Amino acid sequence: MRKRIILCILLLLCIVSLAGCARIKATITIKNNGKADVEMIFVISDSLNAINDNTTMSEETLDEYRELGYKIEEYKEDGYTGYLFSQKNITLNDKYVLSTVSVTNQKGN
Repeated sequence: MRKRIILCILLLLCIVSLAGCARIKATITIKNNGKADVEMIFVISDSLNAINDNTTMSEETLDEYRELGYKIEEYKEDGYTGYLFSQKNITLNDKYVLSTVSVTNQKGN
């Protein structure tokens, strides 16, 4: 199941990145206690959504992320609509992230 998720994400990233109609951002905040907070934003331009209603993720894909422990929220900003996936206090050895990451240090955690 994880291989299928990885393949779907990579395929989606390639297609929408080349078309210039999507934004994808992943942030991992690593804490001093070895835990991390992960946040991933996958959005598609509203103009593309107006042309084709099938540009959002399927409910099956969203359920697979939920099974991996991600909290999923709808996201809408700057003419883009999609999803925010987040997970708090995870051990990085237990999870994998498939995107460029921005790392910030939080002192005292």
